[in-house]
Amino acid sequence: MAKKDFYVDIDMKGNVISDLRYVQLLPLSSAPENPIEGQCFYDDEKKTLAFFTDKEWVYINIGNSSTEHSHGAQEIEMKIDFTTTQTVGGLPSGTVISITDNIQSLLKKMLNPTVLPTLTLSGNPAAGNIEIGTNINPTLTPTWNQRDGGPLTQYRLYRQGTVNPIFTYGTIASHGINPPFQLTTTTTYNAQVDYSASQGVAAGTVNSGNVTYTPHRRAFLGALSNATIPNTSALIRALAAGTFNPGNNTTLVVNVVIGSKGICFAYPETARDATSIIQTGVGDVLNTFTKIIVQVAGANDYLPVNYKVYYRLPEFAFASNETFTLTI
Repeated sequence: MAKKDFYVDIDMKGNVISDLRYVQLLPLSSAPENPIEGQCFYDDEKKTLAFFTDKEWVYINIGNSSTEHSHGAQEIEMKIDFTTTQTVGGLPSGTVISITDNIQSLLKKMLNPTVLPTLTLSGNPAAGNIEIGTNINPTLTPTWNQRDGGPLTQYRLYRQGTVNPIFTYGTIASHGINPPFQLTTTTTYNAQVDYSASQGVAAGTVNSGNVTYTPHRRAFLGALSNATIPNTSALIRALAAGTFNPGNNTTLVVNVVIGSKGICFAYPETARDATSIIQTGVGDVLNTFTKIIVQVAGANDYLPVNYKVYYRLPEFAFASNETFTLTI
């Protein structure tokens, strides 16, 4: 039969074509330019059918089921290249979903993501600020979560970035740092685990976060039970322990109870002078306080340094409860 070319639309008027044989869509190596909605073609490179919506090409992949299916029927997958803008199950944000991706593999990644091992490290006493000169013997406890990785092969504990670990074991265990030591400089511990390969996860190493103990000078403050000038380290340290490392704009608050003989604020000389001492209901009473410099030791008599000491010893004991707020 001779080839017939049609240069006009063919309108079937809703009639059904009951015997349309050997129809072949135009095979192309890439999508046509300037497509219109509803246009379709056979992509010869991707070996799949494609049609154009009002915005993009949609590829229809028709093929035999994989061996993972038992029903043996054909399946249709609609695939569009796009990039995820947020995490979807096991697919992190920014994952490119390609038309070559298999829907089963995508579902596995989304619903059963591969999760790498984790390692955390905690300390007792808790990490953070500690008064300089304090004697500590921390217990460091690692928490290992194997997740999808292989079994642990070696655990190591390091102190302050040393090249050689202070502990090396084949299992996870807590470690007490003995003998106790005086904290005078920032001390950091971290841990590391080597693990073997497992299905889907290569052998590797995971690091914990840091457990850091930082020494600081602290303020001392409080009401005085006797009318003695607080001019020694012992008298200052007998007051309540205040904030660590006070600096500009730090506020120190003392609640004075009836019968107190005086009030005192003390903080390291490295901070500036007090800008005000506000007595609640009265106002700024800084000029009623006396300022002196006193050498105050750290914990366990560690290396005394100069402190600025503001004190007030009224002629009579306080007859009412009062609140004083010093601002540096």
